Amino acid sequence: MKKYNIIVPVLTWLVAILILIFSLFQLQGDARTINYTGFVRGGTQRLIKKELEGHPDDELLNRMDIVLYELETGKGPDNLKKNTDPYFQEHLEKMRKQWDEIVENIYEVREGKNNDLYALSEDFFNYANETVDLAERLSSQKLLLSVFILVAYLIISTTLIIYFSKKRQETYKNLYYIDTLTGIYNLVAFKEKLIVLLTRELHSYAIIYFDIDNLKYINDTYGYQFGDEVLQIIAQTLEQNYSLAAHVNADNFILACEPGDQVDQLRATLHKSIENQLGKAIADCLTYSVGIYVTNPSTTLQINSIIDKANIAHKQCRDIGKSATAYYDHDLVAKLDRENQMQKEMDDAIKNEEFKVYLQPKFYIHDTTLMGAEALVRWQSKSLGFMPPDCFIPFFEKNGRILHLDFYMLKHVCMLLKDLLKDDQAFPIAVNFSRVTMNNEHFYDAFHHIVDNYQIPYQYIEIEVIESAFNEISERVTVMLQTLRKEGFKITMDDFGSGYSSLNHLSSLPLDVIKIDRDFLNTDKKLDQIRNIILCVVELSHIMNLKVVCEGVETPEHVQLLKEVHCDYAQGYFFEKPIPVDAFVEKYCKK
Repeated sequence: MKKYNIIVPVLTWLVAILILIFSLFQLQGDARTINYTGFVRGGTQRLIKKELEGHPDDELLNRMDIVLYELETGKGPDNLKKNTDPYFQEHLEKMRKQWDEIVENIYEVREGKNNDLYALSEDFFNYANETVDLAERLSSQKLLLSVFILVAYLIISTTLIIYFSKKRQETYKNLYYIDTLTGIYNLVAFKEKLIVLLTRELHSYAIIYFDIDNLKYINDTYGYQFGDEVLQIIAQTLEQNYSLAAHVNADNFILACEPGDQVDQLRATLHKSIENQLGKAIADCLTYSVGIYVTNPSTTLQINSIIDKANIAHKQCRDIGKSATAYYDHDLVAKLDRENQMQKEMDDAIKNEEFKVYLQPKFYIHDTTLMGAEALVRWQSKSLGFMPPDCFIPFFEKNGRILHLDFYMLKHVCMLLKDLLKDDQAFPIAVNFSRVTMNNEHFYDAFHHIVDNYQIPYQYIEIEVIESAFNEISERVTVMLQTLRKEGFKITMDDFGSGYSSLNHLSSLPLDVIKIDRDFLNTDKKLDQIRNIILCVVELSHIMNLKVVCEGVETPEHVQLLKEVHCDYAQGYFFEKPIPVDAFVEKYCKK
């Protein structure tokens, strides 16, 4: 654009200079025409005077004849330019006739005849004088015309340069500030507009950063073009209903509005717009994860910092679930500070064995005798205090450090089992593995290295994986689990019923045990409804040769229900809460 801004004016002025040079050449030719016409006028007077005084001058006579011919035709030794103006040519034609008559009379004078040479010379002079005046007027007109053309050219070209420059600036501005897919502001424009808004109006604004939870499903089901249409409808809806909104990238949007109950209104507005244009089925399918930061007019923050805070709140929705809303507030800041502290301390915590193994027993439901246990982790942090798994497991899954914790737990379970095996008191222990750990390409080797190093018989290790992880693991991981199962390790699906496993998918997985999610028992449904649901799960599992554990057993009624539906095992606070290893061994292994 800078090159264009330089080149166009330079070319414009070059053309103007060419016009000026052309005009000067024209004027130079006209000046010579005027001079030579004047020469004919004056030369004729000198020639006639000499002839009347008896001093003939054939050289001057011939010279006059040549000049007059060159003025008429533009051909001759003096390189005169023919003036094509019809009035000027008409005057030259009359001068030629008068000149021919004068020449004829000159020869008569030389022969001693009486003639009207003097009178002819007076007439010729007057008419030649008129011709000179005409040439001067024509030259002046050309000069004025050239000046007019030059000025008009400069005015028009300058106007066009300014016009197209503004159009080009507008185009570049659109490319710089307008999102090409949706046609609304992009993030660059949003930042600049937000600066103006916050500077002009000194009160709080809610900065809302959100995305579409289900756009991948829309793209996979209806195609990417349809997905783009959804984005465009959302963008236009935001533009129509909010004074400042922008498309950030992918399916992320941002807007600024008055604080208040804006989130529910935003979701309702988007739902209505999608329903009107694409139908209720699509509108009902779409949900939105929303992060909010409310500005404080008394606090000065950089625009990037304001947007980052809204985005940080938005990212917290991943841990909450679909259609979540998260605010950047003191609680979130405290949570982030805590996570940052955990991030710094985790490696040292593993080295210092701050992570403690707790065991929760599992019992045969028919006689409530011990059949095994599940290993659960607690963090006894020197700086952060005692923390249950919900406080740190999701964070470690998010940052990938869960891999180290999972193998830490496996190692300590193997250490415990090795001690119990010496006294013939060992029992199967389930160890939880996250989807991150299961998808690690070195899982099989690392798992076997620990188990084999402590020489633990495989039947004492149960690999427990949450249901949702089975929906995301690759074919490679499935084959690996099949191998481990054939080797004698038990494979358990944890929290069955919390996800969306199909029976077809379930039958294809290498499983030994299904653990029913605790929410099945701890719901508002009537006991008969709960019984029927669990009965279906148990019967289907038994058909597929799977054992069933039910979590969340807290009452005698729960125990009786599980006995009635022939559930295999039970686990819950009715029997025992998770307790430290030493307490567990003391209570269950030394009887």
